[in-house]
Amino acid sequence: MLVQSWLGPVGTVSPTHYDSYHNLLAQVVGSKAVRLFPPQATASLRPMGGKMKNNSTLDMLKDDDLRLLSAVPCYDVVLREGESLFIPRWWWHYVTAIDRISADSLNKEKEIRHANSSSDRDSHSHIDSHSHSHSHSHI
Repeated sequence: MLVQSWLGPVGTVSPTHYDSYHNLLAQVVGSKAVRLFPPQATASLRPMGGKMKNNSTLDMLKDDDLRLLSAVPCYDVVLREGESLFIPRWWWHYVTAIDRISADSLNKEKEIRHANSSSDRDSHSHIDSHSHSHSHSHI
């Protein structure tokens, strides 16, 4: 098992990608938002080619790209201090830091990059499953 730590200020982003290894994302300090897409969404996420095939060509901060995903199911998760999220291999994920300095420890079998996103800071962590038929401004 490999353990890596990632630090970043508010707004630090890990672009949409998948890993061929299981990941356990443990939030140590701060909060982050994670958007997950199942492996079945691969074609809709328009993967890059070659060695970068596990990265999406879509930018989750661009409205035009988000419109392309309007019918694609996803899960939104807010991860807070002391919480963990298991990300199965092949699941696409986009991550954004949403408050102060965000630090996490990522346990996995191989190297990966991660970061963070935004949401309601006063409620408990949640998982929101939906299709993208509504506004995406919360990520």
